[in-house]
Amino acid sequence: MELIDDLKKRFEKKLPAEKAHSTLMNYDRKTAAEILRDKEHVKESAVLCLLFRINEEWNFYLMLRNSYKGVHSAQVGFPGGKREENDKNFIETALREANEELGIKSSEVEIIGELSTMYIPPSNFLVYPYVAVALNDQEIIPDPIEVKEVIHAKLSDILKEDAVSESKVEVSGGSERMKVKHYTIDGHIVWGATGMMLAELAHIIKETGYKSK
Repeated sequence: MELIDDLKKRFEKKLPAEKAHSTLMNYDRKTAAEILRDKEHVKESAVLCLLFRINEEWNFYLMLRNSYKGVHSAQVGFPGGKREENDKNFIETALREANEELGIKSSEVEIIGELSTMYIPPSNFLVYPYVAVALNDQEIIPDPIEVKEVIHAKLSDILKEDAVSESKVEVSGGSERMKVKHYTIDGHIVWGATGMMLAELAHIIKETGYKSK
């Protein structure tokens, strides 16, 4: 798994953060460093980007959330959620949430690195994104309350030259439409914080010299 070994080494170095995020940033937002510096009151969460191979091609899981009363209703994102008091750290939060939402077993994955912490203004969350690799085939069991659809995304979806495009999407519960930069993955528009996290992942993967099939 040459890509995984290269990513482990890359994660030990400084991350591109805002430089990579800017390619998918649709409005000005405070950085995580600014939030932490100013000691602003925020909620904290963690998400998991799990890499796995199908026919020698690298993939990762995204999920379409069910509709609910909230700012992230019916959006595409990584499995993840709010940190609970019993969580020892944010890695445990990411793994617990991935298990609860998709049935991913923490004993069958290896954390290989962490992307830049991100602040999400609409929900006032600091999000800690982790990247992991599946050690075995996963039996994905989506939580029907949380998950409307499990998306098997390909790394090539975020690495190809024309991966980023612009479209108008509904925001604020459908009361308005906003033109956003996004990825299109399996027919789904992936934008906002998830898009920015994927932009950083794409940036560092390209730095390793990896070429998707």
